[in-house]
Amino acid sequence: MHAAEFLAVIHAHGGEQAALSTAESHRPSSITRLRLAEGGLLLCRWDGKAVPAHGAVATIDGTGGAPEAGLPRHLIDAGDAPASLLAAARQHRSDLWLDDGGRLTCWTDHLGLSRVYQARAGDCLLLSDDPALLAGANPAPDLAGVCSFLVNGYLVRDRTLFANVSSLPLASVITIGPDRTSSTPYWRHQPGADVWTDRSEAGRELWSRVTAAVTARAQGSDAVISLSGGYDSAALLGILQAAGHPVSAFSFAVGEPRPGSDADVARRQAASLGVAHRIYRFDEEFDIGGMLRSHLESGLIMRKACYEVDAYERACADAPNGAVLFFGDEAFGQGTFRIGNEHELLGSGTLKSPGILSRLAPNLTSDRATELADALWPVYDEILALPRMRTDEDTKDMLFLGAYLCANMVEMRRQTVARRRAIALPHLDLAVIDMARHLPSSLRTDKRFFEAVARRKLPGLFRIKGARTSQAQPVIDIEMRRQRRSLDEAIGHLGQGIPGVISPAALSAALDTLCATPVAPVSRSRKAMNAVLRGAVKRDLIPHVLLDAVRRRYWCKFEAGADAAGLLMRALHLAMTFDRLSAEPEAVAASPPSHAMTLSD
Repeated sequence: MHAAEFLAVIHAHGGEQAALSTAESHRPSSITRLRLAEGGLLLCRWDGKAVPAHGAVATIDGTGGAPEAGLPRHLIDAGDAPASLLAAARQHRSDLWLDDGGRLTCWTDHLGLSRVYQARAGDCLLLSDDPALLAGANPAPDLAGVCSFLVNGYLVRDRTLFANVSSLPLASVITIGPDRTSSTPYWRHQPGADVWTDRSEAGRELWSRVTAAVTARAQGSDAVISLSGGYDSAALLGILQAAGHPVSAFSFAVGEPRPGSDADVARRQAASLGVAHRIYRFDEEFDIGGMLRSHLESGLIMRKACYEVDAYERACADAPNGAVLFFGDEAFGQGTFRIGNEHELLGSGTLKSPGILSRLAPNLTSDRATELADALWPVYDEILALPRMRTDEDTKDMLFLGAYLCANMVEMRRQTVARRRAIALPHLDLAVIDMARHLPSSLRTDKRFFEAVARRKLPGLFRIKGARTSQAQPVIDIEMRRQRRSLDEAIGHLGQGIPGVISPAALSAALDTLCATPVAPVSRSRKAMNAVLRGAVKRDLIPHVLLDAVRRRYWCKFEAGADAAGLLMRALHLAMTFDRLSAEPEAVAASPPSHAMTLSD
């Protein structure tokens, strides 16, 4: 795991010795102790550089690139965000500032690429870019965080896996003093009034903003694109190639790419533009334990395990020096359907019901399934309590952007790539998001408008038909059974499981139960029917009277969630994470530092 880049300890009046003891207990050999101001503010930092009396204390650059010079302090304004502050937000950066009065102000970015975490230790408030550092060597689990990861595959809101450790709110100005902390948001993921209603004008403006975001991040650097075969990453490829930037691409597949698969389509897209393309192939003999260990080596990636991590590691190693890795994560809404209740609204943001823990309940200690669910429901209530938009469609897009992209996809990019290489997510540039949220919902939905604009601007590239199948992931339900022996060995090496939730013996029993249950095959006819229905819904070919029912079935599976095999794999992922932290605290402390943050002189 990557070591933290900084640790700040803020203590109450008269508690200097307690603050020093707290700091030393977290990193006894690495900190530099410095009293910064009256009023009990103490900053403990890694490299021993001189700290200014006021101004920028630390800058966390979530893109993996060297941050620019610190912003003037007068831009830290919790009122209307000035244009220059929004411009800095596009750089996905968080800044810690010390003002003349000894107060520490943290401005956080809008996506969470440069997250800052907080925890309490007695009278001290601790800040760091590493939640594991704040959790300590034997962390207690946060039940809501554990439940969220089990049922959703990622964490929601400001939760972490650890009790009493949380993320500072995104897109906010947080002022921290010895006695109180205040937070004011400067921006929200919130669709507003329809501004871009003329389709032709909106298309020109959208393409202009996307192109500007792409070229700004590629300036003077080689570009390497994670090419999925979809419209978002292909548009990045076309823009960069048309602008004359040095560009290459990569994809990944389980086994040999089959005709019509996502990796095959990506290969054909790159070939149509004469762009070098590499496929990172994973053998048919999958190793689930190895996949989970790759996640642990890359950091606390609390996102459902996938082979993408290995592909990104290879791409980072093979990329030219100074290259920027581009990703096509997009800022437009998912499929549309009529939202009839709050469960369907949560489901539209890809969140799942905690009730599915009943599939794992026989193996959890005591009534932990109920306790986990009870801990997660209030977090869902916080999400539902956010200001509603004009329509459920607008609210759905806000949830998708804030709850899913920031907590799930962006988090994986941050930990797996940005700690090694500079990265770019042009579709999530503020200029693009701000335009997307001012488009009518009819133009945001299903990305159809963006697809139409991209097809018109890059006709040759998009003559290639989209992928008909994905080869990005194994079938976990089958692989868990096939790899029973190696998974039993991995469980046997665990020291504690998930503390207070599930023991290694219970994980082993759950694996036995799973393997004793035969796999229910899905017939070819059912697969074909499902594919036809999905295509018909996307193209509005189903009669209106049937539309809602079919859309809910395929796009709003709030009650579905992970199957028994998926739940078990995520439980093993969590157990390995907690076991790693408790068993190897010194190894974690001694691991190479990341390059996600630099400290200003």
